Amino acid sequence: MSTPSLSETVKTSATQMTLLGVALIVLGVAALSAPFMTGVAAALLVGCLVLAAGAVQCAFAFQARSLGRGILSFLLGGMTVLCGLVMVAHPLLNLSFLTLALAAWFVVTGVFEILYALQLRPLQGWGWTALGGVLSALLGAMIYNQWPLSGAWAVGILVGIKVLFLGVTMLVLGRAARGLTAHAQA
Repeated sequence: MSTPSLSETVKTSATQMTLLGVALIVLGVAALSAPFMTGVAAALLVGCLVLAAGAVQCAFAFQARSLGRGILSFLLGGMTVLCGLVMVAHPLLNLSFLTLALAAWFVVTGVFEILYALQLRPLQGWGWTALGGVLSALLGAMIYNQWPLSGAWAVGILVGIKVLFLGVTMLVLGRAARGLTAHAQA
């Protein structure tokens, strides 16, 4: 049995990346076509992750060497499990708080991007960084001004956009890798 050549390996990886990119584009479009359902699904996923983290923390609490640390760790794990259960039981409430956190994140990162751009000012491209920061801060303000109604659409649309752009990126990278193998074989 012979091992595949480097160009064959790159070609296979490029094909896989291209197919995954197409699949992510389809998923991104689907998420954008149903932003409310996407947001609820994201909220449920976060709730399940918090619930699992609490369960793991409780399990490790039983392995603590001292009673004091074990009890504190178990109590913290129990609180995390309780939060996860509430998040899973009430995904719309969870989505509302996720949206508020998202709005705050956009505003804070926007402000820091603007400050960073001002430090870069003599360099080429600083204006794009500043523009990105302004747009981020404005998006956060828009989401906050629409809150709690924005919880019904903001998370789903943003997840959809992220998945769509990730798919496009993987598609472009897959095609670029395929082009490199074609160029190397010529």
